[in-house]
Amino acid sequence: MAKKANLMIDVGEAVGIVAAQSIGEPGTQMSLPYGELVVVDRGNGPEPVRIGELVDSLIARYGADKSGDSEVCALPAEENLLVPSLTHEGKVEWKRVLECSRHMCGRRLVRIRTRSGRTITATENHSFVIRKGNAIVPVAACELKRGMCIPSVKRLPLPKSGPAPKLAEGQEEPLFGCVGCTVPVWHGQPMESPLGAYTGCEGNGPARISEQAQLSEELGLAIGAYLSEGNRAKPKASSEPFAHMCSGGSGKRVPPFAYGTSEEFIGALLRGYFEGAGNVSVAQKAITVSSRSPELIDGIALLAARLGIFALKAKGKKNALIIPYHYADAFRRMVGFGSAEKRKALDELCAIAAKEKACDSGKATRSCDEDVVWDEIAELEYLPPSDGFVYDFSVEGLETFMTFEGIMTHNTMRTFHYAGVAEQVPTGLPRLIEIVDVRREPKKPLMNIYLKGEYAKDESKAKEVAERIEEVNLSKIATIRENFEKKEIEVEIHPELIKYEGLSFEDVLKRLKSSGVGKVEQMSETMILIKPKSTLLRSIRKTTERLSELHLKGVKGINRAIVMHENDEYFIRTGGSNLAEIMKLPEVDASRVYTNNIKEIESVLGIEAARNAIVFEAKQVLDMQKLDVDVRHINLLADAMCMDGVVKPVGRHGLSGEKASIFARAAFEETIKHLINASIKGEEENFVGVTENIIIGQPVPVGTGTVKLGMPRHKK
Repeated sequence: MAKKANLMIDVGEAVGIVAAQSIGEPGTQMSLPYGELVVVDRGNGPEPVRIGELVDSLIARYGADKSGDSEVCALPAEENLLVPSLTHEGKVEWKRVLECSRHMCGRRLVRIRTRSGRTITATENHSFVIRKGNAIVPVAACELKRGMCIPSVKRLPLPKSGPAPKLAEGQEEPLFGCVGCTVPVWHGQPMESPLGAYTGCEGNGPARISEQAQLSEELGLAIGAYLSEGNRAKPKASSEPFAHMCSGGSGKRVPPFAYGTSEEFIGALLRGYFEGAGNVSVAQKAITVSSRSPELIDGIALLAARLGIFALKAKGKKNALIIPYHYADAFRRMVGFGSAEKRKALDELCAIAAKEKACDSGKATRSCDEDVVWDEIAELEYLPPSDGFVYDFSVEGLETFMTFEGIMTHNTMRTFHYAGVAEQVPTGLPRLIEIVDVRREPKKPLMNIYLKGEYAKDESKAKEVAERIEEVNLSKIATIRENFEKKEIEVEIHPELIKYEGLSFEDVLKRLKSSGVGKVEQMSETMILIKPKSTLLRSIRKTTERLSELHLKGVKGINRAIVMHENDEYFIRTGGSNLAEIMKLPEVDASRVYTNNIKEIESVLGIEAARNAIVFEAKQVLDMQKLDVDVRHINLLADAMCMDGVVKPVGRHGLSGEKASIFARAAFEETIKHLINASIKGEEENFVGVTENIIIGQPVPVGTGTVKLGMPRHKK
């Protein structure tokens, strides 16, 4: 009981090996690589840290329960590790990390770049969140497509573990060691160098920053000025916080302590940085700054998010940060400029933003009140698996945490997966509606594929079959780009990915030429150029979408295939379904193959098999919801749906729409339509059923309602 008291979990909640087994192997293969930076609070305020380095240290300290290749570490209450997490309302709150895990990377990685220039790399089974209607829902990385939007943080609050230090409290903080550095002076500006006031240096040249530093506005300006234009001299002694920023050129970084300081201090730091390196462009409607250090740009963007300012990124030889004019007013209030010229340009940006805001005042949306921007995915690139571990967190609430780039990612350690499959089996009312409506394809189609002989006993042979049936589309092994100016489509093949999938460049080229998408030309060993038949922009976009789904290998419709173990045999569970093609495989036991696609069962195995599938699927949904319904009711429903030799839905396009009674049809849906059609055809209502008699208020001709009692009248 003492051990339970130390853990912030509910009694009976799955943790450790129990949690890992309930998730299954795929559930713990949804992770980030070692070097991905995440934002955490370990008691000293927000800081970026490599997820692999952090999880490795926690497992070394607290140990881990092993389940297959995975190691799951349940964190005790005293390890109050917090991460920024997204709520269902779109707000960012700091939540506690309950568990962390690591395992060898067994699947491909996917690199995502958003329209704002942010990037993240994760395993293809890792989960993200998207907005669907008014709900924020998780989705696997492999299901993401260009044009979908994922959340990037625009407002990062401080954790509630402690308030940010106030400015000029008179108490000096031991922030820096004594360091020699060359400091900038802004010549020609109507203000003195902040470093001059702080260090006693009035011009360019060596200056000393003392061992003790007061957390003041001057210090913020000094750090910002150094980050913009300063360079490193010979340090005599440097404490860790200052060492982070004291590197020159491409090695500069924001000192980690700055992320947890007050908004006033951050505003002063950003003012010092943008004053020296920034620019205000009224023509481009943006505030811009550039640096050779990508980590410095990421750090400045995170500091801006502390103030509710969202910035775009452009990375390359010169890394740039672009603050759109929509945030100009917030920048003016919380950061500002000392330069009169930059202040004037900033005022013009604010005036433009205010004018547009007045025009759009009646068009505000829910996203305006959220702490995130729904950032469009601009590029998806698949990479081969890494050789090392990949890592994940388990977080309270919506199960999300934030990378240093500002992208909110969804952890999948604690997501429920039926029988360990990577797909969530639809349950409850949505699945029941799919069954009675006989949807052509379920929202989450899946199959259980049982194998013959040695394939069912040998895991490696079962994996060979799984790899062979998993569908490979062109988008999985290539980057597809549209060139609207030249009316062309560029297909860049990734050699390591086609090798991983067992394909060759010649295979891909041959398939493209036979696809009929247009003229196909090989430009290099990795580049293919396609000239579509139509040069209309809409046609080019449709051709690109068609190319993304171009089938190269495997069984069509089988998006993923995972080997499972149950009852002393191995079988394959798939995301997606293609019953007819799977049953043709010689390694497959066709008598035991199962799919949850009822229409597919009807077309391949016949009406009786479809009727049994309806009963099985409906009973399974009800049992999972702990609803005790007599199976005879379900049998009656299935018989009614299948009595004419084809599976019919229950709704207006099936059983309800085919009732003999006009009033009964009209009472279900489309009342006016049924009454008008009956009038046109001259149909008669005989009032022999229950519904129609209740509608007109007369006894139903059932039971005692069938008896008509008459009495003779005697004349007086």
